[in-house]
Amino acid sequence: MKTCAVCDEQVTPRELRQGSAIARGVEVYHRDCHRATQGSVNSGSRPAAAATSFAGSSDYASFGRRLGAHLLDGIILNLVVIACALPFGVLSAMSGGDPGAGSLIGGAIGFVLPLVYFLWFWSKSGATPGKKLLGIQIVGPDGGPPTAVQSLIRYLGYIPSSLFFCLGFLWMIWDGEKRTWHDMMAGTRVVRA
Repeated sequence: MKTCAVCDEQVTPRELRQGSAIARGVEVYHRDCHRATQGSVNSGSRPAAAATSFAGSSDYASFGRRLGAHLLDGIILNLVVIACALPFGVLSAMSGGDPGAGSLIGGAIGFVLPLVYFLWFWSKSGATPGKKLLGIQIVGPDGGPPTAVQSLIRYLGYIPSSLFFCLGFLWMIWDGEKRTWHDMMAGTRVVRA
């Protein structure tokens, strides 16, 4: 359970669902506490968001950071997949066996490893190594890391997001909360950490 960033009292998931508490990035607030801080000036803090907003617009990750994190994760994943799949291809070729078997194993590794990679990092901390390097993270509706189910929905949401010239990824350019289609499907946001 999380505590309100203003009054330090517990905020329940039920309060978040009913709207009597809100999540702003990784912090949660009782709605009344959040309203009380909107007029105050806190040194070193960002301006408070509108009461109905999930997070302040300055808290959402930019297109460039998200793209950079995705490219870094792609590099990491490709290196790991190659390192794991290469021995099977080499063994298959050296033994004079069917080259299709090595390709099949390599393909299975190339399918399973990215799934495990993203689901593990997203549901544990909300950030893959690429996202951590660029200072962004994924948050669920409660402001914490997405659940395993939300992470799976988000991962599978990459498929429709990739269709139609990657329109689902580009959607964040026009969305007020910088959400992609897969964010909308999973109920997640990507914010600055």
